[in-house]
Amino acid sequence: MPVDSKGVHTSNATSDSDFVEGRRILLEKFIRQLSQFNYLLESKECQIFFRGAGEVTTQLTGLAPELPKETLEKFRANFAIDEDQANSEMLAYKDKISVFQSFLTRAFQQLEKQVEQFRKYALNYD
Repeated sequence: MPVDSKGVHTSNATSDSDFVEGRRILLEKFIRQLSQFNYLLESKECQIFFRGAGEVTTQLTGLAPELPKETLEKFRANFAIDEDQANSEMLAYKDKISVFQSFLTRAFQQLEKQVEQFRKYALNYD
């Protein structure tokens, strides 16, 4: 896929379809990985992204911030932690949370790159 010195995808008929198809494949792979976490798929954010009508960014920025108590309740419901467990079991949960947090960090970074590339692509396409 041709890219100019600014990192912007340059346009031609063959590479345009290849570019879009490559992005579609990557998005599908990301969604498959995301689908391993039911609580994410059921989140307001995912519902807006997958089923929302209209501008996704506007809808997402319009969501009310989640209160710490709500976050804690989601955490307890989705990770089913018995807070009286042995310390070693709690450490295992912390490891799982760290792995998940790392996944989300990488995913968010990739999504930000994707959004920027699509914006550049759309500007060049017009």
